Amino acid sequence: MTMNKDKTINSRQFRQFLKRGHGRCFVVLKSTADIEKYREDVLWGCLNGFAFDAQCEGSRAAYLHRLVCLFPDRESFVPAISEKFLSLNTRKSWEHLHFSELLSYFAEDGDELAEKTLREKYNNIYNKMISKKRFGFVDFDRECL
Repeated sequence: MTMNKDKTINSRQFRQFLKRGHGRCFVVLKSTADIEKYREDVLWGCLNGFAFDAQCEGSRAAYLHRLVCLFPDRESFVPAISEKFLSLNTRKSWEHLHFSELLSYFAEDGDELAEKTLREKYNNIYNKMISKKRFGFVDFDRECL
């Protein structure tokens, strides 16, 4: 895969670099004259937990947060991330990890929607657990809490 002089690449290549956790995405975003060209790709990365093995490498939340911070309006990413996180089933525990970590970075930056979303999801899971009558061997709610 080759990069142009200003380090621009197409969307497919950018997403491949994202999935692999390449620093090239950071270089591309820093050097491009039109960062908006990659907005949809970065948002796609935020909305999809694609760590190869989250148990050993963790999520890619820190990596994606750094990419989002290169945009002048980074807070514009939070509503879509929050919406998907709130609709996420706890059976998708690795995705839950990805979204909760990503939103926690935004909350640490002072984003009120991110903090509100994390609290709401926590309360939803907590209330669901309190009302349970039976617990199985694997309890996804407990894992995500």
